[in-house]
Amino acid sequence: IKDMFRNLPIKKITKVENILVTFGGTDPSNITEFIIPILQELYTKLNRKIKITVVIGPGYQKSKIEHIITSINNIPKEENNFIIKKYIREMALEMFENDLVISSNGRTVYESTSLGIPVLSIAQNEREELHLFSHFSSSVIYMGRHSDEKKSNIYEELRKLLQNEELIQIKNKEAIIFGKDIRNGIF
Repeated sequence: IKDMFRNLPIKKITKVENILVTFGGTDPSNITEFIIPILQELYTKLNRKIKITVVIGPGYQKSKIEHIITSINNIPKEENNFIIKKYIREMALEMFENDLVISSNGRTVYESTSLGIPVLSIAQNEREELHLFSHFSSSVIYMGRHSDEKKSNIYEELRKLLQNEELIQIKNKEAIIFGKDIRNGIF
């Protein structure tokens, strides 16, 4: 794990107030656009002020960026708590500002866990399905490979994390344990 993650403290989380959505430099399966309506629906139904930061990687196609921006801009202003950020240089600091990370099933899972931050992970492809850490780490909610059929399952897992402060605290404690192991080079 990079020093920028090791140099930050491990985070203690009591409830989800900030969510980071990041699917790598290119997001080949376009999961970012898939997840936005799910988060928007939860934001509206739960009637909670949650800041949602969407990170756009440097390899995103221009048309994909335009779709994401349009999708967010189409949300009514009173229900829109999304922030779009492009080409983040200090990803460790960006992650640390959040209480939950939604990402693909790659390096971000390790990085978030090293900070004590729970992750909802969605594999982009077959290769990411083979990354085993998310299968046995109890701090990661692994949703399997991306497909439209999983929309209701993802919605339900996120709803539980947002409504149940005890659950996010348990996931945080588990991430702290695994995070220390990651920092010590065990994973």
